[in-house]
Amino acid sequence: MYIPSSVQTPISSGSVLQVELGDWVYVGVQLFSRDRRLKLVLEECYASPFSTPNNTSPIYFLVRNR
Repeated sequence: MYIPSSVQTPISSGSVLQVELGDWVYVGVQLFSRDRRLKLVLEECYASPFSTPNNTSPIYFLVRNR
C-alpha cells in the first residue's frame, strides 16, 4: 500500500493506513521468483475498520473472486 499523496512511498509492513470514504488507495502486488511459470492472482482484498485481520465484520471488498 502506498501513501495516497505519493505512490513512491510504500506504507511499512504491519502499519495501518487510515483513509476517508472516497479517498484513493494505491496498492502494488509483486511476485519475486525466477520461475516464469508462476503467476500471481489477487483473489480478494478488503478494507475493514479494525486493525487486526481476525475481525471479519464489517468488511468492504475492493477485489472479490479475482
